[in-house]
Amino acid sequence: DESGKPVRMVGAAQDITARKEAEEERRLSDEQYRLLFHKSPIPKLIFEPNSFQLVAANEAAVNTYGYAITDLLKLTILDLVSEEEHTSFSGAFQGCCNVTNCPSAYSRHRKKDGTLFYVDMCRQELAFKGKRHYLVSVIDMTEKLRLQQKLIEEKVTAQKEVARIIIDTQEKERSVIGKELHDNVNQLLT
Repeated sequence: DESGKPVRMVGAAQDITARKEAEEERRLSDEQYRLLFHKSPIPKLIFEPNSFQLVAANEAAVNTYGYAITDLLKLTILDLVSEEEHTSFSGAFQGCCNVTNCPSAYSRHRKKDGTLFYVDMCRQELAFKGKRHYLVSVIDMTEKLRLQQKLIEEKVTAQKEVARIIIDTQEKERSVIGKELHDNVNQLLT
């Protein structure tokens, strides 16, 4: 009107329900990823396959390797693998570049303090930030391998003990048989 107050409104409305639902679905998906990756009790690392540069790590990986997250992400995956295994490690990933899932493999990794430990490493190719990367799950196998070695040693010890008992029993049996034969021959001679 003449005083500048609006007397009518013209507008358009658009149904954005589908967009809002898609945004909510994406938010939930991002939350699930965050929980699956970051809160997993299994150490997980994501690295770029050409440079082996680490691009993401979860809390369990930080705790396992002993690095702060910022320091860990400055490293390559080869910095975590023992020097003796660099060549075989690099070759394993290059030979597996067109496969989405590769079998797990044992290797030795190095913690920040220099401690070497055995891991079962399962890798999977994935798209991360629009590029091809690898997700690696690392399970510390040091204790399991130590227990397996102890079990093997106990089995060997038990087998040695059984063999010793068998030999002792055979020797006693032969001794008894020998005495019986000796006594019997002496009686016949007498």
